Amino acid sequence: MRALGVVAALVLATAAVVTCAPLPLGLSTTPGVTQAVALRGAGALALLVLGLVIGLAAAAVALRRRRRPLVAGALAVVLLACAAGHVGVLVARGWDGGGAAPAPDLVVVALNTEVDGVAPEELAALVEGSGADVVALPETSERTAEAVAAAVERRTGEAFAVLAEEVDDRPIAATSLLVHERLGPHERADAPALDLSAVAAAPVDGDGPLLVAVHPPPPIPGAFPQERWAEQVATAAAACTAAPGAVVAGDLNATLDHAPLADALDAGPCVDTADAVGAAAWGTWPASVPAVLGAPIDHVLVDGRVWQPLSARVERVGATDHRALVVALARREP
Repeated sequence: MRALGVVAALVLATAAVVTCAPLPLGLSTTPGVTQAVALRGAGALALLVLGLVIGLAAAAVALRRRRRPLVAGALAVVLLACAAGHVGVLVARGWDGGGAAPAPDLVVVALNTEVDGVAPEELAALVEGSGADVVALPETSERTAEAVAAAVERRTGEAFAVLAEEVDDRPIAATSLLVHERLGPHERADAPALDLSAVAAAPVDGDGPLLVAVHPPPPIPGAFPQERWAEQVATAAAACTAAPGAVVAGDLNATLDHAPLADALDAGPCVDTADAVGAAAWGTWPASVPAVLGAPIDHVLVDGRVWQPLSARVERVGATDHRALVVALARREP
């Protein structure tokens, strides 16, 4: 019985350590680890509670029976250390967001609407309130995107061009992109081939950034193969290098702890805007839990040679299971 307890403690301690450092251990794309590491905030809370419970139980046994429960005590220490490690990573990534920023040159919004789950008027209010120039809307049909553009025009008198892509008849496989008229006329451009769709727009006169809305599949066992998820996250992130000054936004279904995204950013020149301004600890999914406990899987990636991130924030909008990510950018001096 004691041997079984030791084995269980070793398994639990190993799992806790792996979730703390999946990238250095090369395990971030391993089934189970992929899903667990996405929720660092929730993981930190779970490890803290479990570590305290086991630690207090071990202390009670030591006082009552006058013997040292070494295995339980060591396990409690490991769990609490891993909880602290998660918190340390989150603190380093930040919850600040850059605060008040100077007037931006470009405002980008990314929001997965959960299959048209946000009313056009709610989306229009987000667009108006944020001063958005570019809006990436995974799981949003062209019909809904057109309704949003019409609602914005009624509210502000400002027009948005709408581009959309639906790779098949699944409701989740539609992605839309709104581009403000002040950026000039845009036309459809080549977009990465993703199972849940992507759409890209380029300025007709060539003066401006390539804009790409993306939605690679999530790593859901039985629904989407793990290898396909990793491959398509890397493909979506690589779209940021397709043209100088490119902007890629959407639901990437990956965090900075997943190798397909982390490796793409490490290679440069693209940066994650939330990470650049100290707001990468805010979770965007699921919206039903506090943002501090959620998974930051929605991103805006930009060419860091051209764009300087100024601020980033998350915002709850309507009934979708994602939070909107709103970022402000300034164009760097040539």
